[in-house]
Amino acid sequence: MIVISKTADIEQQNLKAKLPYEVYDEIERLSNQIDELYGESRGTNSDGGIIIVAERKSDLKTIKSRYASLNESDCEGEDTITTPKGDYVNQLYLNNNEFGVNVIMPVRFIRKATKE
Repeated sequence: MIVISKTADIEQQNLKAKLPYEVYDEIERLSNQIDELYGESRGTNSDGGIIIVAERKSDLKTIKSRYASLNESDCEGEDTITTPKGDYVNQLYLNNNEFGVNVIMPVRFIRKATKE
């Protein structure tokens, strides 16, 4: 599981080498937007939000217990990210008015996420 709270985390975690370009590009766009709106010096659990990439199906359990319910009814928005290596989905969950959690995962994880 990869957790990004600021744009600086992207380079520190070498995401460009780990993820399909299209997923990397979406993460970079989202993190820049959060940094611009809420500031780069904010704390991880303060205003703005985080981006989580589920790398394995087992990550879903951790995401549910710590960050977001992953229930379809709680999802505020969903976008598909098409890559040559398979589609991913970006789901937005709002924990409160000023803190959002973007969960990015391969589409094949969705059925498991909503069942557990």
